[in-house]
Amino acid sequence: MAETISSFSEKVHPNTRRIEELYASIRDGKAEVAASCYAEDAHFEDIAFRLDGRERIQQMWRMVCSRKVQVTFDSIVADDHRGSGHWVARYTFRDTGRPVVNDITSEFTFQGGLIQDHRDRSSALTWARQAFPFPKSLAVGLIGPLRRYKAGRKLADFIKDPKA
Repeated sequence: MAETISSFSEKVHPNTRRIEELYASIRDGKAEVAASCYAEDAHFEDIAFRLDGRERIQQMWRMVCSRKVQVTFDSIVADDHRGSGHWVARYTFRDTGRPVVNDITSEFTFQGGLIQDHRDRSSALTWARQAFPFPKSLAVGLIGPLRRYKAGRKLADFIKDPKA
């Protein structure tokens, strides 16, 4: 049975706490703590990335955290094997200087108390409309391989030079 966070309940599933720890570490800019929530061979996927392995996931969170993202989260629920949560990331998209509010629903699977699989779902078109002017927003929002290619390049550049 899934358990939720409640001010009326002391009993919270450890995997619920794991999701809270992940979201809070992103909010607080602590990529290493975020990465410690994942199994060594974890998988992460969202509208921009498909990453395998804790190290690659940590690099992505390092890049995200370096962007001073404002994070709020709620609706966290988990059991021994699965979990979900909702979070909102607010930031300025570096390429265009435009403000973005990304509303995200996460789904998790757990193994041994660590995140094995993490899938974030949000509207790519809504994100792109905020991040880019028309008509580029339409192309980036609708063409997933283009979006993932650009994100992959950005991550590779960040890994080479985090200050760039």
